Amino acid sequence: MVRARLREWAAVASAAACGMMINVPRESWADTNAYRVIAERNAFKLRPPAVASLSTSAPPVRVTNSSTLRLTGVASIDGRKRAFFVQEERGRALEYLSFYEGELRGTIELREVDAEHGEVHLVSNGQELVLSFNSQETAERAARRAEKQFVEEHTRAHEELQRREKERLAREISLNR
Repeated sequence: MVRARLREWAAVASAAACGMMINVPRESWADTNAYRVIAERNAFKLRPPAVASLSTSAPPVRVTNSSTLRLTGVASIDGRKRAFFVQEERGRALEYLSFYEGELRGTIELREVDAEHGEVHLVSNGQELVLSFNSQETAERAARRAEKQFVEEHTRAHEELQRREKERLAREISLNR
């Protein structure tokens, strides 16, 4: 008898709970539910993912005089040529960019990709540029060479300063005797 009453109570309680949920409009429940963000983000992949189209406009890219655009890769996928870049600007994080041939974004337009020679032709701020892996390597080698020369000159100057200071101290000691 006790079990029967318990079952009856459980059935009434669950029916009442279901009835309460049915009577609450979904919109008001969604507005007050703190976990709705999880459902909107589809964190558990319950809905198929939204497919981004190629026509989605990416944020504009700006190239300034203080920034450097470096070619990092070229590819030809399904007949579409693509170039990959890194934009370096002092005081900012690196920005990784990729453009399809003929794409215009911000102040950069990628005109031609020569995947065989590792070269790209683009227009940045109205200025035509040709970036290639070879020219970048040469520029990087020249920068390393200039840095090495600076360090060597600085070291020599520092050694000369130390030598002069020793001579001065020796003269000072000999005068005080």
